[in-house]
Amino acid sequence: MLCKSQENKKTERIQTPKHFKILDKKEGDLDNDGVFEKVIVYDTEKETDMGTERQIYIYKKNHNKWELWKKSVGAILPSEHGGMMGDPFEGISINKNCIVINHSGGARQRWHYTHRFRFQTGKFQLIGATWSNSKLWFPL
Repeated sequence: MLCKSQENKKTERIQTPKHFKILDKKEGDLDNDGVFEKVIVYDTEKETDMGTERQIYIYKKNHNKWELWKKSVGAILPSEHGGMMGDPFEGISINKNCIVINHSGGARQRWHYTHRFRFQTGKFQLIGATWSNSKLWFPL
C-alpha cells in the first residue's frame, strides 16, 4: 500500500508577541482573494490612562507561513474604558469580508458600540458605526 506524503501541508503557528495576551481571534477572507486571513486581538499589558492598551494584528499566509500584514492600535478600547462594567471589549467577528468590533460599558447609563472595518484602497477603513445607550432606573 502506498501513501502520499503530506509535505508542506503544515502551517506554521503564529508566535504571540512577548508579554501580550490573546483576547480574541477569528479567521475569514478580508481582502476577497479567496484565502482566509487571521485576526488576533491582543492585550499588550502597556498601561494607559484607561487600563491596558489593546492591538489588532492581521496575518496573511505566505507559502504556508503566517506573516503580519496589518496592525492597529486604538480600534480596541483600553481594558478599563467600560466604566463600572469593567472591560468594554466584547469581541470581534468577521462578517461579509469586514472586521466587526463590539464594545459595551457604563453604569447607570449603559452604552454599546459596534464598528465595522473593510479592506479597501489598500487599507482597512471604517465603513460603519452603531452606537446605542440606555438608562437603567432603580427604585429607591
